[in-house]
Formats: sequence, C-alpha cells, structure tokens
Amino acid sequence: MQSDSNFIFVLFGGTGDLSMRKILPALFEAHRAGMIDPAGRIVCVAREALDQNAYRAWVEEHVKPHVSKNGVDEPAWRSFLERIQYVGLDLGHAEDFVVLRDALAPYGGTRVFYVATGPSLFVPICRALSDVGLNQHARIVLEKLLGYDFESSNAINDAVGEIFQEDQIYRIDHYLGKEPVQNLLALRFSNVLFEPLWRREWVESIQITIAEELGVEARGDARCATWSRTTCCNCFHCFPS
Repeated sequence: MQSDSNFIFVLFGGTGDLSMRKILPALFEAHRAGMIDPAGRIVCVAREALDQNAYRAWVEEHVKPHVSKNGVDEPAWRSFLERIQYVGLDLGHAEDFVVLRDALAPYGGTRVFYVATGPSLFVPICRALSDVGLNQHARIVLEKLLGYDFESSNAINDAVGEIFQEDQIYRIDHYLGKEPVQNLLALRFSNVLFEPLWRREWVESIQITIAEELGVEARGDARCATWSRTTCCNCFHCFPS
C-alpha cells in the first residue's frame, strides 16, 4: 500500500529506549510495506554529538536486532537508513531549535513531531518549536507519561493547547488503563450489570496474558534518582504511580 501524503517524521529522543525498541522498528516495517511516501524523511533528534554516519551506525547496532525477529530485508533496510537524518541538540535549550528548523527547511510535507521524552520536556519542546515557527502545518505526538499526576497532566495539556490546535495533538499514555485493572473488584461489586454476571456460575475461564518479554532493566537503576527530570529515563523508579 502506498501513502499519498508526504510527511517529515521528527523523533525527539532518537537514542532512547522507546525509539530503539518500538518506534524505529515500527517505522521500518511501514517503510518495508510501502506505507511511507518515497520523499518522506525521518529526522531523529537527541543530545548526543553524532554525525549522520555515526547515528546510522547506532541504528544498525541497536535497532536492527529488534526488527530481525521478522526477518530483515537487507535492500529495504538500506533504503530505510537512507531516510534517516540526525540532528544533535539540547532539548532544554530553546535557542538550539534554530538548528532543527534549518535542517527541516529543505523538506516539504506535513511535519510530525513525535516527543518520546520525559513529560518535563513536553512543554519546553512545544514552546521551542513555536519560537522558531515549526508549530504551523504540523502534528505533535506526546508519548507517555502525560504528567506525574492529575495536576501536572492538566498543566501539560493546557500549555501544549496554547501552542498547537487540538486537531494537531495526538496523545499516547500507556498507563491510562492501570487504575481500572487495579479496581476490578470495585468495578464488579459496585456495578449492577457486572456483579450478577461476573460469578463463577457464568465464567468458564479467565486468561491472563503477559506479552512483555522485557523488564525494567537498567531503566530502573539507582543512577536515575541522581539525574534531573530533563534527562531521566522516566521509569517507575523515579516516578512511581
């Protein structure tokens, strides 16, 4: 399937765990399936001082193993790497975003800014994009956590909403289903519909699927507690629910 729309995918947190294990492998699968416009580009942004070749070597080393489970089509992989451009900048320094603006200038199409960072950087990134005029003809994707609590979540949504229109914003929060699962007993016994149905007389079996093969690993080690929230990996160790 071929897409009719051209876009530039800008990935903040381009050397992060989420990008390595999920986002870049998914983009490769879309590329291999012909779902990305031939002119589409993937611009990865992180603070590491890497050139294009060094970053593509990083992708080769760290991302390729996560797509090899489905078999790697080498010609497709090589053409995928050619789509990727790297921009090194400090996301905490708004003035550095001029570098990003200049890097995107040669490319047309809608810009999709995928913010795969800690929530403390959501608003600074959006404001910096606005300061250099990159919030026009763009989409913004906010990838978990949407704040540390209800108050901070509202603050993020309010601030981002002043910069981007609602139809420009796409939010992803993996933890929104956590509390309903924790409250299954309360949900059953306080609900007149579920209570009579969720009994042993009517339930034949219960299946629990744990699809994750990966644990917290080093993302939850003690060093995170010494980092600032602008550089932390945003794991449960630092921000328990």
